[in-house]
Order: sequence, then structure tokens, then C-alpha cells
Amino acid sequence: MKKVDIKHLLEKYKAGTATPEELQLLENWYLQWKPDEVKVEHERLEQLKKEVWQILLSRSNKVRKIHRWLRVAAAAAVIIGLSAGVYFLLQTPDQPAPLAQILHDVEPGGNKAILTLADGNQIILTDAQNGKLAEQDLTEIKKTTDGEIVYDISKVASASPPLSNKLSYNTVTTPRAGQYKVVLPDSSIAFLDAFSSIRFPTAFKKEKREVTTTGQVYFEVAHDEYKPFIVKTKGQRVQVLGTHFNINAYDDEALIKTTLLEGSVQISALGSLSGSVILNPGQQAVMDTKGNIKVAEVSTGEFTAWKDGYFRFNNAGLPAIMRQFARWYDVEVVYEGQSFPQQFNGKIKRDANLSRVLRILDLGGVEFRLESLSADKADNSAEQPKKKLIVIGK
Repeated sequence: MKKVDIKHLLEKYKAGTATPEELQLLENWYLQWKPDEVKVEHERLEQLKKEVWQILLSRSNKVRKIHRWLRVAAAAAVIIGLSAGVYFLLQTPDQPAPLAQILHDVEPGGNKAILTLADGNQIILTDAQNGKLAEQDLTEIKKTTDGEIVYDISKVASASPPLSNKLSYNTVTTPRAGQYKVVLPDSSIAFLDAFSSIRFPTAFKKEKREVTTTGQVYFEVAHDEYKPFIVKTKGQRVQVLGTHFNINAYDDEALIKTTLLEGSVQISALGSLSGSVILNPGQQAVMDTKGNIKVAEVSTGEFTAWKDGYFRFNNAGLPAIMRQFARWYDVEVVYEGQSFPQQFNGKIKRDANLSRVLRILDLGGVEFRLESLSADKADNSAEQPKKKLIVIGK
């Protein structure tokens, strides 16, 4: 492995002093890894990228070379690796990548979910035809051409006599390697990440709107100042009137993280309103298993990138990254060795196959091996991963 200082290389290329070998190294790196563009929070690198881009554009008589090096210049600002420096590790052609040990690739997750109706019947939304799926208490449940689930309560409002105050509950559940978008009866939107769920009534009561979630869910809540929207999850209660926020409350995560983008939310431990906190946009509440809540200013994009189709890491530890990969690619993660890189920064598209995502982490010095699980273990449950991803340390 050859260690390359990307800033130094860009500066030499801009000045026209890069050797043919250095230019070949940069192009070989790009052609091997083809990374997705990542915005590195480093003003000098961004400026260098713009300057190199302008140099390339000025060489209009070398069209083929420009086309090739424009791609390289864009990729040159990509750094996925340890937060201690601005280096990437270059795998030279005569050194086979550790990822050669991966025998079978794994495709990314997609729009997959199961709808459980109030009577217990289940509808696999992935396979369901567009249009009306069911009707409960005059609420029509429809699947749109965009693959969303919508609850139409237009008949409920005009019902005569009015419907009773009894609520019928539905649940939408995403499996591992699944995600889904649900439009709730009040027109609020819930985006479910992999291995998550939301339980809600087919029509909300007059005094409040209440749902229960597991896993990770991003909400865009329709404003109603007379009817608060309440989310209960894993020992936490969130109350809003109308806002955009994200809740990460997976069982395998030690902390519940609620990140606010718009409006305001009130957060408290279930059964205790005395210890509640109010979040403002750009803030995150972190609640531990004892109900203690801390508030901090954060970059919200890091915690909502999944909804927009990205993994995004900011000084993230390897175990935290692997937990995300395990859910999205439906793999069981196992560690071999004692020493692993401590922190990673970067942004990777979630529509990439597992091998490509791991290849980027491999640049940071992590090796992997993918194996199929034994048949008896893999067949135990539909929720059990079928493959095992082995993370190899020193």
C-alpha cells in the first residue's frame, strides 16, 4: 500500500510539477475505486478542486484528456479514512485488494415493508398492486404509483352518524434491507429506515395524534395547533405541533437520538414530564437508558442523510458504521483481531453494493471477508441475516 497526501498531489498538479508517475497514481486510484463524491469540510481542498477544474477546462484542445481528468479532479477531493489526517491509501495494481476475499456481493436495501391491519391480516407492500389495498372504519388505505402508503379519511369526516371513538390500529414494518414512506391519516409523513416500525390509528382522535415507533423514523408532521402529535419509542416521549425531526431508537443502539430540523419539540422520558427538554432547530437530544437527556448543537445532515440515500459519517467509530451496514445490507457483523481504526469521516451512497461501500472503508485500513451463514442458522427466522461480514483487524 502506498500512502498519498492528496493536498500535496493536487497542489503539484495545479502547479504543473506532478510527475507522470504521480498522475498515474491519481488516475489509477480513481479507476479502481470510483468513489462517490464526498464533500470534505476542508476549505483548502475545496478551493484546490475548483482551481484544478478551471485548469482542466482551459485545455480545450485536449478533449479526451479533459474528460478523463475532470472525473479525477472531482474524485480527488474525496477522502474516506481516519480523521487524524487528509490521506487516502492507494492500492497499487500489483497488490490485490483484501476485498478479493468477498465471494458474493450483496445488493443494497430498497422499498420493502409489511402492513399489518387491525384484524391481523398482513399485506406485503413490496408486491402489492397500486391503488386501494383495504378499508377500515371508512379509512381507505392506498398504495400510490410512487410506492407510498396513503391513508384517505375523506369518508370519515362525512360519516353519518359519526363513527365511535374506538380506534383501529395499523402497523407498517420494514425488514432488514428495507425502507418505506407512509402518509398518515392527518397527512403527516413518516419515512421508515431499515428494521423499523410505526403503529398508528386509521383515524386520529380529536384531542391528539399519537403513534409508536421502533428503529429509525424521520417525520414531517402536519401542523395542527389544537391537536399535538406524540411519538412514543423505547422509553421516550416526543410531542410536537408541526415540525420535521428524526428519531433513532434502535434496540442495538445504547442511546436514543432525536434530531430537530424545523419547528420545536418537547422530549421527555416516558412517565416523566418534569424532566422534559425543548429542542430548537439544529439541536439533538440524546437520552440514555436511565432517562437522562442531554442537548447539543449538531449538523443535522449527518443524522438525516439516510433518508436522502446516503451514509454519512462524522468522526464515527467502526462499530457504529457496521451497525448501519448490518441493517441496510442484511448481514451479521463479526470482528476478528484486536486493533481497528478509531474514526471515519465521509459520505457514501446507499444504493451501492456492499463491496463498493466496503472498498471505500478499505482505503482507511480495514479488511473484510464475507461468508454465508450455515443453513440451520440462516433458516431459523425470516429476520435472520443470511450472510456474515467479518471485519478483520490487526
